[in-house]
Amino acid sequence: MSFDTATSWPPGLLTIFDHCRNRPTALENRYYGPFDKLLNYCFGSSFDFYVAPQNPPTKLSRDSIVFLVVRDRNDKPVLLVEIKDDGWAQKAELRYRADIQMRER
Repeated sequence: MSFDTATSWPPGLLTIFDHCRNRPTALENRYYGPFDKLLNYCFGSSFDFYVAPQNPPTKLSRDSIVFLVVRDRNDKPVLLVEIKDDGWAQKAELRYRADIQMRER
């Protein structure tokens, strides 16, 4: 089923995220594969868009990974995805702070 007509995430995609979420590895190693798969699923297999992972964060930088989806024809950014460890997702206060952070951008 395509992203345009699906009413839920494909079971295989959810399985990939479950497996990777439970790995005791560095953040960039844990989520590059699943988010690459997710973004390619959402944007399709045409040549209108491509997913371009950016350099992993350094110890002096922030605690996230940034993926950049670019429109092929004009090389313009279409979507920026900032990926952080989802260990915070179980705590309401941290979800609230994440919501505020996104609204301020």
